[in-house]
Amino acid sequence: MRYHDAGMPDAVSRGQSYFDFSFCFNTLERKTLRAYSGPLKLSRFDGKNWTETDDDLEYIGDAFRTLPYYELPNSEQVARLVEVEVDLSKAGLTGWDFAGLNVPVAE
Repeated sequence: MRYHDAGMPDAVSRGQSYFDFSFCFNTLERKTLRAYSGPLKLSRFDGKNWTETDDDLEYIGDAFRTLPYYELPNSEQVARLVEVEVDLSKAGLTGWDFAGLNVPVAE
C-alpha cells in the first residue's frame, strides 16, 4: 500500500487519500491540488470542431466555471501535507523548460 498524508478524519477522506494526487505540485515542491470539478462532457462542443481549430477555446473554460467544485483537503489537512519527495519532484519535472514555468514566491 502506498503512503498517504495523515489527517483524514473520515472514510471518504481516507479513500481519497489513496488516489495519486502527488503529481499536483508546484516548482517549490508543494502539493497544490485543492479541489476538483464535476465532469464536463466535451462532446457538447464537437459542433465547433474544438479538437482541430486554432480559434480561441475560451467557451470551454467558461463551461468549466459553471461546474460544481469539490474541496479535497480542508485548511487543517493542508497544514499537515508533507512536501513532495525529491525523487517524485525530479521525475515529475523531467523534460520541463523551467523558463516557461511559473515559479511561485516562497512564503
